[in-house]
Amino acid sequence: MRISVIIPVHNASDSIRRSADSFLKQNYRDLELILIDDHSEDGSFEILQELSDLYEGIVITAQSENRGVSAARNKGLSLATGEIIAFCDADDFTADHSLQYVEAFFRKYTEIDLLISGFNRVAGEKIIRTIHIGCNKKKVWTAGRALRHSLYDKRVMGAVWNKFFRKRLIGTMVFDERLSYTEDTYFLVKLLSHRRTARVCVCPEPLYNYSFNPSSATNSAGGLFGKKGRLKYDIAMECILRLCTLSNAERMIVRHGRFSLAADVFAGMDISPSQKAELLKIMKQNLGYYLAVMPWNFKADVRRLLNLLRKTEITWGRDGHTF
Repeated sequence: MRISVIIPVHNASDSIRRSADSFLKQNYRDLELILIDDHSEDGSFEILQELSDLYEGIVITAQSENRGVSAARNKGLSLATGEIIAFCDADDFTADHSLQYVEAFFRKYTEIDLLISGFNRVAGEKIIRTIHIGCNKKKVWTAGRALRHSLYDKRVMGAVWNKFFRKRLIGTMVFDERLSYTEDTYFLVKLLSHRRTARVCVCPEPLYNYSFNPSSATNSAGGLFGKKGRLKYDIAMECILRLCTLSNAERMIVRHGRFSLAADVFAGMDISPSQKAELLKIMKQNLGYYLAVMPWNFKADVRRLLNLLRKTEITWGRDGHTF
């Protein structure tokens, strides 16, 4: 069974060897490793060429300009020939046994279209936390349930990197190249909302190692806001809301997510007054939906509100913002 792994690469010379090696060292007999250089300027492409010379089954290509992760993944999808499609970020790496596990799983469960695995949160090579899904046993979900969990369950997440797709499920679906944040959540929600008969399995096995970098753009206020002061995450959530294939209940969960993302940034980052105003507007628009969906994820949602209240008490006297 051929497994195609798609890894976008942009200025990742410090980490791409580890990422690629984590797949190559498993000696899986039918691996197709697709490495897309997104116009790197640090020698990343030369490393990809070295890897291609050393190993069979590697496909490398280079973008003529920096087009972003969505365009790179779409290029990878156009090149992939495997029955199973997986994605990996260039600063992350897979578990030692992941490919054999995935092959055995899909051979045994031929009716399953998508496998969602647990993952490790790592710093360097050290595991900080292991995220298990499914309470230590496999569970089969409908596409609708997987969609809902992808929107509000941080164990499942809307990311594509802890998921393995049958190519027949993806079909001609592509990533939206207009989005620079939460593009994978948009892809996943659109896919599952169009493939309502898909069968999804969640397993507790951590098959992916996610490298947490507190200094990355996604963890700094400067990288989260666009030129017009819009929260980039919220732009993607608005795009998800415009999908005509969502049910009313699913739209409520999206609005819950809009509040959650805005509240987390507001309470957890040092941001400017104009950015606070933008986040407060989002929260006020979506508070009712947040409260309506709260019982589904009660503890985390209450904790978020408490953090937000503590933050607003601190900012009250400084710049006049209230919520």
